[in-house]
Amino acid sequence: MPRTPVPRASIEKSEAHSRQGHPRDRLTDRRIQQRTALVPSNENLRPELSARAERCRKRELVRKMATVKADPAEDPQLPQRPDPQIGLRLQSLEQKKARLEKKVEKLRRNTLDLWSMADGYHAQLHDALAVRNLSINEMRTAEERAERGKLAERALQEERDGLYEELRLLEEKVAKAEEIDLTEKLRQAEERAEQANLSWKRERAKLQEELGAAKEKLAAEPADLLERLRQAEERAERIDMEWQVERAGLQKELREAEKRVDDLETTDMAKKLQEAEEGTRLEHSRAMKFWLALSKERRETELLREALENGGEYPTGVAQGPGILDPLL
Repeated sequence: MPRTPVPRASIEKSEAHSRQGHPRDRLTDRRIQQRTALVPSNENLRPELSARAERCRKRELVRKMATVKADPAEDPQLPQRPDPQIGLRLQSLEQKKARLEKKVEKLRRNTLDLWSMADGYHAQLHDALAVRNLSINEMRTAEERAERGKLAERALQEERDGLYEELRLLEEKVAKAEEIDLTEKLRQAEERAEQANLSWKRERAKLQEELGAAKEKLAAEPADLLERLRQAEERAERIDMEWQVERAGLQKELREAEKRVDDLETTDMAKKLQEAEEGTRLEHSRAMKFWLALSKERRETELLREALENGGEYPTGVAQGPGILDPLL
């Protein structure tokens, strides 16, 4: 492709621009000066270095002049040709503009979506903060209630401990009172049993005396013997009735004592309960001895009755009469 000649007017215009100090020309001159400044102005340098610098300066000047476009208005002889790249560039720019508009629209929509999402997130954050504050308030309220519950539970526990202590003291007092009452009743029962034993001994001694007198007068006074026998039987019946009454009272006291002993088995009075049981066993043993003595008296009365019925002869096996029976107490 032939190179287009550069008009004289364009060259002069370029030089004028260079003299006026165009920024682009100033940049080119600065580059030339930088390149020529590398060569020091010493007369002893080789001439080929100065020639190279001159050639570089001329080459830059020619390149600068070649890059300046010709103005058709200044030179009417220069033909004006349409640039085929302009249409392509315009089309490319329009396409870029359309793409940019689409991108701008997309960015606008994205911005609106982001704003709406930000509003939604802000509302969600506001709701979450409200829920958090509500949860914090509820948690504080629950903690306060729990603290009040702990205080109430502690107070209830203290009151319960106080009631347990009072109940323990009352139980100790009741146990002591029952122990004293039981001891007193056992003592009274022992006294009554002792009195009954003494009265029985007196009655037995009296009966033995009467029986001895009846034995002596058996042959001479049968009628008196019968009367005495009747009186002895009455006294024996009376003693038997008294024994039954005393035995019922002793059994009742024994049941009460056993009941009290059963009630006091769970306490710390094992030793005293053992003593009470020992006293109860002693009372029972005394009552059994009293009953055996009464049985002996009945047996002697029966033997005496049989002897009277047989005309003064004692039954077989009782050759010497009932006087040979020794007292049990």
